[in-house]
Amino acid sequence: MCVANKTINRHQCTIGWYVDDTMIAHKDPNVVKAEMAHIEKHFGEMTKTHGAKHSFLEMNIKFVSNGTVMFDTNNYFRKFIEDFERNGHVIVGTNVTPAAPNMFDISRKNTPLPTKLTDVFRSTVTKLLWADQRSRLDLSFAVTFLCSRLNCATERD
Repeated sequence: MCVANKTINRHQCTIGWYVDDTMIAHKDPNVVKAEMAHIEKHFGEMTKTHGAKHSFLEMNIKFVSNGTVMFDTNNYFRKFIEDFERNGHVIVGTNVTPAAPNMFDISRKNTPLPTKLTDVFRSTVTKLLWADQRSRLDLSFAVTFLCSRLNCATERD
């Protein structure tokens, strides 16, 4: 994601974009309209949302009246879990923190995953990386460890 900031009429205007998703924020809605018109002149009409609630890159964004902004990725995780289970995988337990106390207990007797499960593992770790970077910073420790295991998951010939 790229982010650009510019002071317009003594207030910060922030434009964030990722592929074909764009977000523009400024205190004055007329500045937002002008910036959108400028972008649309070059790239065509965009779908727009206005107000206190938005969805951007699988994140729900809510502007609260006291000046704070709330982010959540609850829908992302709900879809992630449903997709995982729909493909025949089972979640066998829960933990109070993302990093279980036995996370580093690795048995040298373990064999590499079959190719089909390797693809599932890589996909799952990638999805967790996305969430880690956007809304769940508490996942960083566990996801970093899982990333270190990606090469170990590959089936050997």
